[in-house]
Order: sequence, then structure tokens, then C-alpha cells
Amino acid sequence: MSAAEGTIREEAPDDHAAVRDLLIDAFQRPEESVLVDRLRAEHADAFGPALVAEIEGHLVGYVCCSELRIEGTPGALALGPIAVLPARQMMGIGSALMRRIQEVVTVPVALLGEPVWYRRFGFRPAAELGIQPPWDGVGDAWQVWFPASVDAERYRGKARYLPPFDEV
Repeated sequence: MSAAEGTIREEAPDDHAAVRDLLIDAFQRPEESVLVDRLRAEHADAFGPALVAEIEGHLVGYVCCSELRIEGTPGALALGPIAVLPARQMMGIGSALMRRIQEVVTVPVALLGEPVWYRRFGFRPAAELGIQPPWDGVGDAWQVWFPASVDAERYRGKARYLPPFDEV
């Protein structure tokens, strides 16, 4: 997103209600909004970064990360949810959110998502790299990205999301 099209910034407390509505609209169900509310409330110290995309004063996109534990390794993050309002999809907003997250994080980022879309951001099948998913049957949707400064060889083992993810 360019400055003329909008901005990407850190989520602020005043954004929470709009983020909730955006997530419900984007996913057509409440589970992701409940997840984000619970992560903020129950795991504030392990939540973030969280970014919003804003155009003309309206939130049109959102992405957040939270702590991901991988057995016996340094810190990592779980990405998700990432969402763009349906009327604003296919305009580069989701890609801009992904690029910004990759600019600000300093640890590996794992996610469950569409392999074709995430591979263009450098995500790779995590299981092939020795990082087992927290759930069975996720296949290539289980992916990881490493910042250039991170030694990927240090990350091996079973991953564990924060408890609220178990209910989505």
C-alpha cells in the first residue's frame, strides 16, 4: 500500500471493535474475532505484533502474531489471523500486511495457510524443515518463514500455539 492508498500501522486499543467487525466480515463467522479478543485478554504478554491497514480512516485489513513455542528452541511467532474486508480483497492489502510483518519480526513465523499464496513471501513447508505441526493432517498448509538473520537449523521440534487456538 502506498501512502496515497492508505497506511499500515500498529493496532491501537481504539481499533479493537473495528478489528472485531472486520474479522467477522472477512471470515463470515465469529471464531477469528473471538480468538483475537482472547489472545489480547488472556495472553497480552505473548500477543503481537498486530497491524491494521487503514484507508480514508477505515480499517480494511488486519494481521496479528502471537507466541509460538517450538520444543527446545528460541522464540517464534504464529501468524494469524490475517484478513482483508471482502470489498477490498485483490487490491494488494493482504500482501502489504505480510511484507510489513516480515519487516518488523526478528524470529521465525509459522502459520497454517494456503501454500501458493504464502510461498511468494518465502514461507516453506515447516514439517520438511523439522518443525512438526501442533495438529495432525495439516500437510503443506503448515509453513514457516525465517528472517535472514535467523539460523533455521536451530528450530526443530513440535510446535505449540497458545491455548485459544485450540478452539478455532
